[in-house]
Amino acid sequence: MTRLCCPWCGAGGDSLGETWSNQSRQIYCRGCGAKGPEARYDDLENQDSDGPRERAVELWNTGFRYAAPRLKDHAELLETRAKALVLEADRIRRVIPNT
Repeated sequence: MTRLCCPWCGAGGDSLGETWSNQSRQIYCRGCGAKGPEARYDDLENQDSDGPRERAVELWNTGFRYAAPRLKDHAELLETRAKALVLEADRIRRVIPNT
């Protein structure tokens, strides 16, 4: 099963990682730090090598989506943050010449 892009920041591919322990697996986003629900081994009937991973991906792709903000709203937030970073970079350039 293919992991869908992060519902929070839109990152995909190598930006999505997986954590695992002896009790659960979980998908997370390296871009913004969002974490999907844990797929616990004891909740699964089939605990073969791919069962918990597939369940973690399923939870990331479906169960986690209901909590995600609308991407348009999130894009506006990111745009505001980007403007703030530009202002901060300009301030630093004034304080430290030749940057």
